[in-house]
Amino acid sequence: MHSRIFQTSTEPIDKENYLNEDTLQQGDVTLRTNPNDLDARGIIMMGASLSTSSRLGIGKEEACAYDIYELEFLPEKLFGSSYRRSLTSIFPRFLEAMGKRHEEDVRKYYLDVFGFDSSIEESSRKLVALFSDFGVDMYYDGIISREQVGSIPCDTELDENEIFEMINGLIRK
Repeated sequence: MHSRIFQTSTEPIDKENYLNEDTLQQGDVTLRTNPNDLDARGIIMMGASLSTSSRLGIGKEEACAYDIYELEFLPEKLFGSSYRRSLTSIFPRFLEAMGKRHEEDVRKYYLDVFGFDSSIEESSRKLVALFSDFGVDMYYDGIISREQVGSIPCDTELDENEIFEMINGLIRK
């Protein structure tokens, strides 16, 4: 299975070799039966990353792809979250927010990686549900203010209101 992900050739990358429906389904089935299987998690995350940016970001033309690493720090700081949980929980909300600015890219990502052919908002809800089914708690308990969120430096193309709405969407209702 790992041979589908890692390609050592200098030939152009053929995305079908490392991310296809069989790989995703096998990872999905494995995670549903064993949510702690780090290999299956790694396969899905590596495939998602590679399908988005070829070689883990090298050659990615849009700087916004890296904004998630600025944004994932917010749940760590505001809720005391681990890095893994923070990154996973914010990812669907990040895609939804970026979909307002990069609609075609986000729609294509959702379709290519997850087979979601619905609105970006609905696809984001489906991704939250998928990660929840894997056993990831996608919400946090607590209350946050705009001042708390705004006091944490975050270098992203999103404005303060978009950032607050994204973080506020992480709060368990």
